[in-house]
Amino acid sequence: MITFLLLGSLALGLISIGLVISNLLTRDKGRDEKWISRTKLSGLACGVAVAFQVIYHFIETPGNLLDTSATSVNLSIYLTVAVVALNIINYIFYYRDGNVLLEKN
Repeated sequence: MITFLLLGSLALGLISIGLVISNLLTRDKGRDEKWISRTKLSGLACGVAVAFQVIYHFIETPGNLLDTSATSVNLSIYLTVAVVALNIINYIFYYRDGNVLLEKN
């Protein structure tokens, strides 16, 4: 089970970064109405990946949850900061292009 938590955390971290990058790469292809959903999914995947890391450390060393390894904590922080920063950049690009409020006509 511990291996699945680590692999799940890695996979969800890559998915969360991949969703934001796909938003940034497809923003010039017209009115993409799914960018908001991809932004929300990337945040959700990032949160679940960090939760998997916490659960992994809780199962591995239940008494030492506050004594987690510095590398794992730093990587979780970097993942969260990267996803939030890329989502903000994504929002700025869509706002600048006038595609933020997609109205159905």
